[in-house]
Amino acid sequence: MKNGNIARTWLAAAAALFVVGTASYASAQEAPVAKIIVVDLREVQKSSLAGKDFARQVETLRADLETDKQKLEKQAADAEQELSRQKAILSDAAFEEKRKAAAQQFADSRNSLQDKANRVQVALGNADRDLQSALNPIYTAVLSKYAANMILDRSVIVATGQVTDVTREVIQQLDQKMPSIKLNMPAAGSTPKQ
Repeated sequence: MKNGNIARTWLAAAAALFVVGTASYASAQEAPVAKIIVVDLREVQKSSLAGKDFARQVETLRADLETDKQKLEKQAADAEQELSRQKAILSDAAFEEKRKAAAQQFADSRNSLQDKANRVQVALGNADRDLQSALNPIYTAVLSKYAANMILDRSVIVATGQVTDVTREVIQQLDQKMPSIKLNMPAAGSTPKQ
């Protein structure tokens, strides 16, 4: 009896393996063959006209934000130093009023700087979407030209045999389609606080 159950279990397992193996073989026969081409997205960003323009604008915005931050820090230090100097000559009520005014001015300036940083992030995101919108039809055309069904970024490939790299071609087409990119800053106060 015990041997009968074991035999049935083995028979069921063998049947299941046969069904799974047959299904896997059938699926493998139906699956299309991947024809892959490669693009180096870092190189596209670094070498395309739009990518260079984007990087230049990002650096300018970063430097502007850093300058604004340093100004804010200097203003806060100057205000604190001035308050310390006036503490001895002002009444407690007058000193407290000046301290609150200085704290409010600092908070307003800090909020303005944060708003600008948020607007920069929105502008970067919008420009990246514009760049991707320009690249999508280029990718479609390149896929068609090479009768490929997949494009991979070079950075995700661990090892490969010979593969068609279309990076130069993508850069040339992008340069024709989008020689520059504009980072459009949203209006002040129009972005959500983070």
